[in-house]
Amino acid sequence: MASQTRNDPSRGRWGKVEPKNTPMSRGASALGLAGSLAQLPQNGVELSEAIEKGDVTGVVDKGASLTSNAFNIAKGGLETAASFETFYSLRNAAQNRLQDKVQSKGGQVAGKEAADIAGKAAQASLDSLNEGIQHQSNNAAKRAAVDAAKKLPVRSELKIATKEAFKAASLLARNGATSAVAKASARFVPGLNVGIAVADGVAAAAALKNIKEKPIKAIAASVTALGSLAAATNIPIVSQVGGVVSAASSLLGSIFGEDD
Repeated sequence: MASQTRNDPSRGRWGKVEPKNTPMSRGASALGLAGSLAQLPQNGVELSEAIEKGDVTGVVDKGASLTSNAFNIAKGGLETAASFETFYSLRNAAQNRLQDKVQSKGGQVAGKEAADIAGKAAQASLDSLNEGIQHQSNNAAKRAAVDAAKKLPVRSELKIATKEAFKAASLLARNGATSAVAKASARFVPGLNVGIAVADGVAAAAALKNIKEKPIKAIAASVTALGSLAAATNIPIVSQVGGVVSAASSLLGSIFGEDD
C-alpha cells in the first residue's frame, strides 16, 4: 500500500492521499475497474430479485450496493484515465523533443527506440512527482532529469537527445501535466468518495437489521462503511487505511457472507 501511494502536503491543511503513477498502479487500477464492471450486472440482478420478492430490506441493501459499485466505477474510471493520460502526455513530449533533437543533427532514431526512451523519461518524471520533488526549482528539476538520463544506456549519438527528452518530460510534469481527464478526476473523485461512503452506510444499516440471521454479512458491511467513511476524509494515513479496510471487508463479505 505505502509503495503505491503518496501524501501531498501542499493540498490543504491535511494534505491529500493520492495513488502513485507507476506501471504497477496503472495496471492495478485497470484490473480493479474491470472487476467492478464485471460485478455490476450481478448487482442489478440481485436488486431485481429483491424487488420481486417484496423484500424491503433487501431492496435497500442491494440498491445501496449497486450505487456504491457504480460510484466506484466512476471514480476508478476517472483515476485510471487520468493516470494513463498523464503518462502519455509526458511520453509524447519527451518523444517529440528526442526526435526533433536527433533530426536537427541530421540523425535518425527508430520509432520503437524513441518510444522506449520517451517512456522511461516519462516514468522518471512521474517518479519525481511521486516523491514530491515537483516543488523543486526549474534548475533543480533539470539537473534531476539529466542525472536520470545519464543512467539510461543509449547509443552515444543519442545521449544529448536523450537528456533533452528527459528535460522536456520533467518540465511538463513540474508545470502540471493535467489533461481535461486529469482535471475532472481531481474535481470529482473527492465527491465520489463521499457518495461511496453514503451508499456503503445505507447498505450497512440494512444488513444490521438482519444481523441475527446473517452476522458475517452485517459485520463486513459495517466495517466496509467505516472504511469508506475514513477514505472519504482524504486525511493522510486515515484515508489510506480506510480504503484498504473497506476493500478488505467488502471482499470478506462477498466470500464468507451468508447466501441470500
